[in-house]
Order: sequence, then C-alpha cells, then structure tokens
Amino acid sequence: SFANYVFGKFRYLLEDPGRNARDTEVLRAALLERERAVAAINTAAQGTDEAAKAALPDRRELLAAIDARIRLRLRASDLAAFDVLKDSQIEQFQLEDFAQGVSEVAPLGETERRAILFSKLGYRARFRETLEQSGLLQGGLAPAQRQAALPAVSRALRESHEGFLHEARQYLRDEERYTLLANYETSEYTAELEKLRRIASGG
Repeated sequence: SFANYVFGKFRYLLEDPGRNARDTEVLRAALLERERAVAAINTAAQGTDEAAKAALPDRRELLAAIDARIRLRLRASDLAAFDVLKDSQIEQFQLEDFAQGVSEVAPLGETERRAILFSKLGYRARFRETLEQSGLLQGGLAPAQRQAALPAVSRALRESHEGFLHEARQYLRDEERYTLLANYETSEYTAELEKLRRIASGG
C-alpha cells in the first residue's frame, strides 16, 4: 500500500511514454526511497525520541541527496513537475476528496484532474515560499513577530486561493462544476486561514 501511495502521488511523472522501462523502474525505486526518507523525517519531527530528533539534520541531508539523484534522472521538462509533486500529498488528497464528492453529479475527467492539480500546486508553491520565509511555523518567533508575520502570510494564502480559482475556471467550463469546486476550495481556504491565525496568536 505504501508503494501504491508513492506511485499514485507521482503518477503524472511516471506516466512519461518517452521513458524506457528500465529508467522507469530506477525512478520508481528512487521515489520509494525518497518517500521512506520523508516518512522517517516526519516521524522523528513529530515524536518524542530525542535521538531521532538529533538525527534530523542527517536525515534531511540524505533526502536532499536523494532528490538530487532523482533530478539527474529526469528530463528538463519534468523537473518542474517533480518539484511541485514532491510535497503535493495534501493537495492530491483534497482533489481526490472533491472528485469523489462530485462524481455522481459532475465527474472530473483525467485531463481536468491533472490541469486542476498542477494549477493549484503552482499557486500553492508561491504561498508556501512566503510561509517558509515568514518563520511562522518554525516556532521560534516571539508573539509580536508572529502577529507581524500574519498579514503577509494571509495575503499570500488569499492570492493563492483566488488565483487558482480564476485559472481553474478555464478547465471547468460548466458553471455547476466550477461552483462546486469554488465552494470546496473556499471551505479549505477558510479553515487554513483560521489555523494560521491560531498559530499567530499562540493557540
């Protein structure tokens, strides 16, 4: 099931008809290695094992090395896809959740799903860059600094949300499906904004 998760996460990268079978297998193995490293980092970061936490810099260095090896095996045209897909688990889950929710009334085609996903990931990348630069999630900011960081992060989140919905309209030309997507995304946006506000207030 872990392999299915990994290959599902990177399916748009692995479905390259121009890559031979051997290269695809090597890439699949490297992606599995990468996601195991990510899982180990997340477990250590969220756990209470001090030895595991102390080893985090080495684990992150290993992950960076794996990513570098993967990038060497990709064509230039695939590099951007890898960069957005490697941290896309939340967005892919949300898209799958939305697609299942509307499957009976307005099912999404595969072309639409891919276009929507990559559009959202592109806008989310800009938001994540702002969030990372703010230091809001790192836990080292004083209360006044957290509050000062919130306006820029909130604005980046809003721009990501609005920009994505504006672009998604061209992929969902019928009003019903677009409205359903807009309602779903607005609910997710509201919840994420409230989470950021709680973090900024120390909650």
